[in-house]
Amino acid sequence: MDQLWDELVRVLPVTPAVRVLPQDGLRQALDRMAERYVADTRATWWWNALRVPGRVVPYGDDEFQTMGDQIPADAAGSIILVVTDDEPDPAGAVVGPWQDLVRMLGELPPFEFFLTDERGSWAIFDTHHNELIVVP
Repeated sequence: MDQLWDELVRVLPVTPAVRVLPQDGLRQALDRMAERYVADTRATWWWNALRVPGRVVPYGDDEFQTMGDQIPADAAGSIILVVTDDEPDPAGAVVGPWQDLVRMLGELPPFEFFLTDERGSWAIFDTHHNELIVVP
């Protein structure tokens, strides 16, 4: 997964509004979100270990449009994208406006990730089943 993270960092200049989230900020956001929604943080896919049922939202070729439609309106400018890609511990995270994150994702091969905010008050998991799992 280090190679994926290195590639993500390499494309960051394409999206100057997106920045790497420092490890302490990542840990705080993950802890808050996990405390609310994740029953077992050791699980590879947190969306399979939720405390509460998530809302399943299928998507086709319009993944990013569908995902953007699920983001709370008050979070549009400061979204955390956590890089997981089949690992329980994230490789890292970036933060920025949704449209800039989409532009960054367009420069990368597909990988698993989830979105949240600094408060950990919601999460959108991109699964490998062409579905989003949305909490709350």
